[in-house]
Amino acid sequence: MDFFYDSGDEDSDDPLQTALRSIPDKLLPFREHAPSRLRMQQADGPFSAEYARTRHGFFSALVWRGVTFGPAFANDHTNSAVFTSLEDWKESVDACGPQEESYFCDRSAYGMCNPHRTPALVNKILGSNGGAITGSSLLSGA
Repeated sequence: MDFFYDSGDEDSDDPLQTALRSIPDKLLPFREHAPSRLRMQQADGPFSAEYARTRHGFFSALVWRGVTFGPAFANDHTNSAVFTSLEDWKESVDACGPQEESYFCDRSAYGMCNPHRTPALVNKILGSNGGAITGSSLLSGA
């Protein structure tokens, strides 16, 4: 994504550059370079080599794609990107202190507003197994 910021003119009045800087997750034509996608590929993210083939990584990727894609929560490196249980998710949310729902979830992350896209979806994703993500590898079937 540096190729957009190396122009030397971060205060440009160009509407396209302004939009790309303000909401790159939605507008960057090279989505693999969007900030939250890059964050999820880092060593502590669900798409990293350590987590990509684990249940924790799989469920955390679902949480990211289904709930936390786009808002500030996903790009804040002080927040966890991999959740081991529903309780772990709730602890992460509580650690952020009082926040608006929009800090955790952008209802229009993929275009039109989806009123069903809320942080409560995490309860369905992680709570489907009693809140615990058991077994270490998706491939082993454990």
